[in-house]
Amino acid sequence: MKKSLKGYLEAFLFLLNIFLVFLLMFENYIQIPLWMFPLGRLHPLVLHFPIAFLLLLLLFDAFRPKFEMAVEHFVIKYSSNLLLIAVYVTTASAISGLFLSQEEGYDAESVNWHKWTGSGMSVLGYFYYIFRSKIQANKIAQRLATFGLIGLLLITGHLGANITHGENFVFESWKPQKVVAIDKAEVFADLVQPILEEKCVSCHNDKKTKGELKLNTIENIKKGGKTGPLYEGKDAEKSLLIERIFQDIDHKEHMPPKGKTQLTLEEKQILKWWVQKNSEYHLKVKELPKNDSLFRLAQKRFSTGTKEEKYEFIKVSSETVQKLNNEYRVINTLSKTSNALEVTLFNSKFYTPKSLEDLTEIKEQMVALNLSKVPIGDKDLKTISQFKNLRHLNLNFTKISGKDFSGLVALPHLKTLDLGEIKVDLKSFKDFLKKSKNLQSVSLWNSNLSKEELLSVEKEFKNISIVRGGEENILKLNLPFLNNKPIVFKDSIDLKIAHPIKNVTIRFTTDLTEPDSLKSKIYVPGKSILHKTTTIKAKAYKNGWFGSDMATFTVFQNHYKPDSVMLLSKLNRVHPANGSATFFDQVFGTFNANSPAWANNWAGFRNNDMELLMVYKNLTTVSDVSVNLLIETETGIYPPQLIEIWGGTSEKNMKKLGTSRPVQPIPATKPFMQVVSCKIKPFRGTYFKVVAKPFNVLRDGKPNPALFLIDEVFVN
Repeated sequence: MKKSLKGYLEAFLFLLNIFLVFLLMFENYIQIPLWMFPLGRLHPLVLHFPIAFLLLLLLFDAFRPKFEMAVEHFVIKYSSNLLLIAVYVTTASAISGLFLSQEEGYDAESVNWHKWTGSGMSVLGYFYYIFRSKIQANKIAQRLATFGLIGLLLITGHLGANITHGENFVFESWKPQKVVAIDKAEVFADLVQPILEEKCVSCHNDKKTKGELKLNTIENIKKGGKTGPLYEGKDAEKSLLIERIFQDIDHKEHMPPKGKTQLTLEEKQILKWWVQKNSEYHLKVKELPKNDSLFRLAQKRFSTGTKEEKYEFIKVSSETVQKLNNEYRVINTLSKTSNALEVTLFNSKFYTPKSLEDLTEIKEQMVALNLSKVPIGDKDLKTISQFKNLRHLNLNFTKISGKDFSGLVALPHLKTLDLGEIKVDLKSFKDFLKKSKNLQSVSLWNSNLSKEELLSVEKEFKNISIVRGGEENILKLNLPFLNNKPIVFKDSIDLKIAHPIKNVTIRFTTDLTEPDSLKSKIYVPGKSILHKTTTIKAKAYKNGWFGSDMATFTVFQNHYKPDSVMLLSKLNRVHPANGSATFFDQVFGTFNANSPAWANNWAGFRNNDMELLMVYKNLTTVSDVSVNLLIETETGIYPPQLIEIWGGTSEKNMKKLGTSRPVQPIPATKPFMQVVSCKIKPFRGTYFKVVAKPFNVLRDGKPNPALFLIDEVFVN
C-alpha cells in the first residue's frame, strides 16, 4: 500500500473513531435521518469480516514465529496493511450498529452492553494498530493486548448473538430434551410453547422484540404486539398468528421470515387447532376427545419412538417451484430439510382447471393441498386423484357435489380431509370411508347430514375422527370486514361491509353501541350512505353457526386536504413514520388484525410538542380539525394533554382558533384507536397549524412527558 494513501487512510480512520465516540456519547441528543437507517441494517453484513479477520490477525501477532530479516519485513508490511483494513471494517461495523440500535424492537440493556463493547473494540483496535510496533517490542505487553482484544471480540460477538438469536444461544443445544407422559402433558406447555421457543422466540423475547411482540411468556403472548392480539377468540382464520404462518414464504409478513427455519405443516396445524380451542393455556391433552385432531397429534408426539413422518422424495428444482408459484397459487416446502411440498390455491376469480393440472409436475412431492373457497367441481377430483402422496386435502367451501368420492379413493396416503359446507351423499361418503385405509380425520362443518346420521358414521368408523357441526363443535363465524378502499372520503361514502362466507346476515350500528342479532340494523349493499366520520360496529350471523365477534372499523371524512404540509417540530426517533407526508397519506397505523392492515405508520412525539403547518393555495373555510390517535397506556402511549388549532392568511399572523383536551384513559387499558376532534368557529384562511402537547405521567414520583402517536389528520 503506497505510503501517502496509507497516511490518508489512517487519518480518516482516526476521524471515523472520533465520529464513533461522538455518536456514542451524544446519541440521546441526535436524531438520525430516516434515509440513513438502511446504513444501520448493513451491520449484520459487515460484522462477520472483522470477527474472523481481526481474530486471525490477533492470533498471528500473539504467536508469530520468527522469520528471516527479508521475510520479517514483508510480514510486518503486509500484516500491517491487512490489520488497517480489518480495523476499518470494525469501525464501520460499530457505526452501523449504532445506527441500527436507533430502531425499535431491541432490549435497551442488551443493546447497551453490545454497543459499548463493540465501540470499545473499534477504538482499542485503532490504538493497537497505531502502537503495534511498540507493543510488539515487549512480549508480555503483546500477549496482554492481543488476548485482551480477543476476549473483548468474543464477548461482543456473544452479546450480539444473544440479541439476534435469543438468550444463551450458543449453549442452547446442550439443553436436555423434556420428556412428558401423555397423561400429564398440557396442550400449551408441551405442544404449543416448544414450537414458539424453537421457531419464534429468537426474534420475540425480552432482549429482541421485533414488532413489539414477545412470545417468551403467557402474559406476553396474551398481550400481542404492535399490530395487535395474536388471536381473536376461536377464530383461527382471522387470527394474526395463523394468518402470518400460513402466508406465502416470500410475503414480507410471513413468519418465520424467509431464511429462518420454517414451521412444518404439523406445527402449523397444532397452532391453528390450539387457537380453535380458544387458546387455552392450561388444557390437558387427556381432556381432549379421543377423536380430536389435536389429541391425535399429541399422541403422535408423545408416543415413545414415534418420529415425524419422513418423505423419500426427489427434490423439485427451484426453477419448477418458481414457475408454478403465481398470484393465485403458492407452493412451499414443509421445512428446510424436507423435499415434500404443500400447495395453496386462492383467489377464485383466477381459477381454471389448468390451475390444478399444472401441479402434475410436482405430483410425487405434494403432500398437502388447500383448495378452500376455490370453485373446483367433481371433474377436478380426477386431477386430484393423480396426487398419490397427498396426506392432507382441504375442500372447504368448494363446488364439489358430495355425491362421488371415487376420485379420492385413489389417494392411498390421505390422512385428513376437510369438507366444510359440502352437501354430502351419505351412501357415497360411507363407501369412500370404507375404502380409505389411512384416513384419520374428516371435517364436515355445516353439512346436510343430520346429527343422527353423523353419529351413525362415527359409530361405524371409530378409527376416523368425524369433526362435525354439532352444538359442541359448531364454528364461530369470521369477523365481517370493511370493503371500502379508500376509507377516507371527501363528501360521502357508500358503506361496504363484506364477509368471506356466503349468505350471512350482517347487523351493524353507527352510535358506538354493540349490535345484536334481533334489533340492530341489517346491512344492505348500497343502502348505507355516510356523510361524516363514523365508527361502525358489526357482527355476522348465520343459522348453524355461532355469531361472530364484534368488528369495529371507521371511515373518515377529510374535506380539505392541504396543498402542502410542513412538520415544524422533531419526531420521536423510533416513530418517524413517513415524516410530514404521514398525516395525509391515507395509510393507517394499526394495533390489531381487524384494523386496516398497515403497521409502523405512527408519527410519534414525546419530548416536544407536535407542530404541523398546513398551507392552502386558496382561502379555505375550516370548522373542524381531527387527529387519529393510538392509545396504549400499558406501554406508556397516551393522548396529548392539549390540542390547539391556529389559523391565518400567513405563517406570521396566525391566531389561536380553538383548543381540545382529550379525555385521558385510566392506566393499563387495552389498546384502541381514537379520533379526537377540535371544533372551531368557521374560519377562512390559507395557513392552519395543529399544535399537540404531550401528557405528563408520573414516573418514580416525577412528571414525565408520555409518548403520543398520530397517523392521520382530517380537516373539514
